[in-house]
Amino acid sequence: MLLVKSKISRERGYAEKTVSIVLAGRDIEAGEEITDNHLIEKRVASSSVPQSCIRWNSKDMLKGQKPLHKINKGDIILTTCLPDSTSMGEYVGKGKWGVPVSFADSTLLSALKRGDEIAIIGVFSVTELVKDDKNVDAKPREVKRRVTAVLYPQVEIMDKIGNNAVMLSVPPDQALALVNVQEKCELYPVLRHPNDNNNLDRSAGGIFDDSAMPKIIQGLNPVEIPSSAKGLDSKVR
Repeated sequence: MLLVKSKISRERGYAEKTVSIVLAGRDIEAGEEITDNHLIEKRVASSSVPQSCIRWNSKDMLKGQKPLHKINKGDIILTTCLPDSTSMGEYVGKGKWGVPVSFADSTLLSALKRGDEIAIIGVFSVTELVKDDKNVDAKPREVKRRVTAVLYPQVEIMDKIGNNAVMLSVPPDQALALVNVQEKCELYPVLRHPNDNNNLDRSAGGIFDDSAMPKIIQGLNPVEIPSSAKGLDSKVR
């Protein structure tokens, strides 16, 4: 599958982005303790990376693990090969902190898995000072508005917690920000394509507020609900 997708990319005439993942450098028997000598790095097309693979920069989490079944030389090592007793702390990147994040809508979370990438959108209120153009001497008045904006354009899920939360691995300063943001915002997860390096600047998402609502219906024709069920029949007579 990796070779097929890489071939397709070449035929389409573009160089696909690659990522480094962990492969078995030699056969690893079931129950055998994994060491550095078992592991090799391989760069592969980002679109063909299995969700449960292990990135090369997280290879240390494999040391001391004992796979549930034999892993053949050259095979991709997956988290599903490891026992469930693996500590969640092993999945936290070096220099990062694991922080739980709760969401206002858990619909998408039921379909998410460890390793999925999401963007986080926040809905929150802001207070602005607005001057009166007609009275320059008047004090600015406070105006509150509710806005929607992208807070984090790309984060990887370490694990799911219950039905409405996930564990994320982020730098310490962003862990502090996430703790504070959860008190002030309604957070919503949005699923991303794995290893997609597009749209990583959160400003690209813009901002949506109540002032945009009237513009949505500008130029649209009104629609009436028919009084009879026959009005819903789309068949041509």
